Amino acid sequence: MTTLTLRLMGEPRIATDATANLRLPTKKSLALLIYLAAPAGVARSRDQLAGMLWGRSADEQARASLRQNLARLRKSLGAAKEALNADAQGIELDPQAAVTDLARFEGLAGASDEGSLEAAANLIHGEFAQGLRLNEAAFDDWLAAERRRVAELAITALGRLLAMQEQAGAFDKAAVTACKLLRFDALQEGVHQSLMRALAAQDRFESALQQYKQCRDLLRRELGIDPGDDTRALREDIARRRAAQRHVPGAPAVETEGLFRGLDENMATETAPSTELPPQLQGLDLRVPERPSIVILPFANLSGDAENDHLAEGIRIDIQAALVKVTGIFIIAAGSANALRGRDAASAGAALGVGYVLQGSIRRSGARLRIAAELIDVAAGNAIWTERYDRRFDDGFDVQDEIIGEIITALDVKLLRGEQAAVWHQTLKDRDALETFYKGIQEFFKLQKDPIARARRYFESVDKKQPQVCIGATWTAMCHWFDAFKAWGPDPAGSLVKAGEWAAKAVAMEDADGQAHMVLSHVHLMRREFDDALVVGREAVRLRPNCTNANGFLANVLHYCGEQKDAIEHVTWAIRYSPIYPPFFADVLALALLFDGDARAACLVATESLRLNPTSVTGRLVLIAGHAAHADFDHARQAGERLVAVDPEFSLQRFAERQPYRNSNDLNGFLDGLKAAGLPN
Repeated sequence: MTTLTLRLMGEPRIATDATANLRLPTKKSLALLIYLAAPAGVARSRDQLAGMLWGRSADEQARASLRQNLARLRKSLGAAKEALNADAQGIELDPQAAVTDLARFEGLAGASDEGSLEAAANLIHGEFAQGLRLNEAAFDDWLAAERRRVAELAITALGRLLAMQEQAGAFDKAAVTACKLLRFDALQEGVHQSLMRALAAQDRFESALQQYKQCRDLLRRELGIDPGDDTRALREDIARRRAAQRHVPGAPAVETEGLFRGLDENMATETAPSTELPPQLQGLDLRVPERPSIVILPFANLSGDAENDHLAEGIRIDIQAALVKVTGIFIIAAGSANALRGRDAASAGAALGVGYVLQGSIRRSGARLRIAAELIDVAAGNAIWTERYDRRFDDGFDVQDEIIGEIITALDVKLLRGEQAAVWHQTLKDRDALETFYKGIQEFFKLQKDPIARARRYFESVDKKQPQVCIGATWTAMCHWFDAFKAWGPDPAGSLVKAGEWAAKAVAMEDADGQAHMVLSHVHLMRREFDDALVVGREAVRLRPNCTNANGFLANVLHYCGEQKDAIEHVTWAIRYSPIYPPFFADVLALALLFDGDARAACLVATESLRLNPTSVTGRLVLIAGHAAHADFDHARQAGERLVAVDPEFSLQRFAERQPYRNSNDLNGFLDGLKAAGLPN
């Protein structure tokens, strides 16, 4: 007998012996199968099923709809259709022919031993039937009740497992369990404490402190309270341990030193310009981080045509997207790597301040791909690993995973528990969807109006081809956000709405990787939903700790929410991960420094911003306010005159209306400094 396998603990997945991921014809068919499976072996009357799934139809029509959907469901199941037993009275799912993770979870969740509880935890991929909704009152009420029941079982089982793991000192496991538990109940302050302790025990002090902030933001948003004394004491203890580690002999160097000329007193403020490097890197000598550091240079297309450029770019970005999630690796952003396209590995690595360079090439012949890759040790000047891969570019294409594994092994990086599942390439195994995605990536990274529009259409197609994964929705959200932020479309406000809708869709999915969180956080900020913006932005950084955009976007949110020191830290990291940074990052840093009371440093950074982008309004405003803070009103007025020359339509009122500051006093203080320069109101 053919076995029917149902995964219900998360986004529903249906499989048979012949098909790994079976798509059912309608949402009602899926709902019918799930209802029969929870639990299997219980006969449901046809009248009950018709009323539950077609409650808004007349009785006869509802029964006819049930018959039609049952027939289509049986046809979709193929040989596994024998698992459905139906007669004139009722329908049931044969428990001998149908296997569900829910039944196994229920059997394990009540056990008293750690092994069984861990097996139960491994079955949890999200809430029961995640993402399913019918807009049928009877079914949706049953689904909500079932989700509550399963969630209560999960919370109890995970809580017991977490206590066992903490007691045993298995902090790597405890961190994974705590994260799962918080997905069911994010307001358990004790679980946040457990996660903070688990992260700190692994010397992940920055992540532990970020977890405290996420806990604080959630409690403020949902309950209007601050964390308790014990949570705050734990935070202070972790902060002291982080500070002690930073100042002991041989501790890792601060990896953000020397990013701006003039901010570091040990750097020369005047350096001869170099035409060989992008302006952001001129005059800098970036320190190589203590942890393994790498840049992935653009892969070359050796196929002899431009039609396969998207494969070279897409495979590179796939590898990049995986490694930004690994806490033990420092990785330069793809944008900065693009700016050094064509340079040799040694000079690119030295300019970007990293220890290793990955470079590679692809050659396509029909359905076959040959991929060559090598990892260069910059200091030694030689390759420490080289490999060639001959693969078919079809369903199951996973050479990216092999390359990622080789890099992690070569750099001697230990993956923390739970990281491996997030790192490996898990999503687009369908050849058409993957190639469509790669074409979208190639267009997206041109970062121009028309290519972004083309990229959006590719990503929307990916979402239609594989709607069960987040990647299409995530990148569609990114495209709409660029349309809104750059005002590339005819309706920026409408683009922002669409960005929020697509980002919310992606964030809700099981495989959400943090990129959609970045977009959604900014949308919340523009709507003045400050607590939501902070919570979602911090989650983006948790999922993508090495991501320049996750840190830069969060820094912008933190600035507007009044948390300037955190903003300075995150935007500085963003700039270090992308040394050839967008002027926007310099603007965020300049604003955060100004609002934090360091007008001198703010003016220095604003000057750098204007060196990169002479039309920067924000850079001019920071200079004006910075000069005013030092009572240097002559220079403030001169900077104001240059601003008006660049933007003759500028007015303080219009500027103020667009600024989403949480605290009106922050905005008013900024405006007071600008008024001193005589800017038009």
